[in-house]
Amino acid sequence: MERRGNRPGWSLLARSACLTLAAALAISVFAQDSASETAAESPTPVHVYYFWGDGCPVCEQQRTYLEWLQERYPEVVVHAFEVWFEVPNRDLLVAFSDAFGQPVTAVPVTFIGDQGWVGFGQVSSLQMTDAVEANRRAGGPDAGDRLAPELLQRFLDTDDLDADD
Repeated sequence: MERRGNRPGWSLLARSACLTLAAALAISVFAQDSASETAAESPTPVHVYYFWGDGCPVCEQQRTYLEWLQERYPEVVVHAFEVWFEVPNRDLLVAFSDAFGQPVTAVPVTFIGDQGWVGFGQVSSLQMTDAVEANRRAGGPDAGDRLAPELLQRFLDTDDLDADD
């Protein structure tokens, strides 16, 4: 018996067209939602205070991570301070250490929001990313707010993650 109008190739083509249309519609709706959320939110800067030593291999690993973090989250502002050779920067590190009750035993040392880390590795990088995420969403505290504004400002005028490149 001959079947008319039920061509196997046509059914597959119709299904593919419907799936493509549904995917395009879903992407369009998602893009509109994301754009409206982004427009509604004005990103608050998330300040990262990073103390490192020139020649420290772990510091270089963290530097790469921080560059990635800035690419992923444009509102992240990294304040980098070399402390092995730039002796005045040690005063700022001591001030942060005292303000956070965080003994400094090595570099790198990082402060984000209300948290501080000595050293860098897989666990601390995940914790730092979580801290950035939390501060982005809630407009969390700036770690620098624990210091005297004039002290912090004196150092912020000279910091730069790329200063030694």
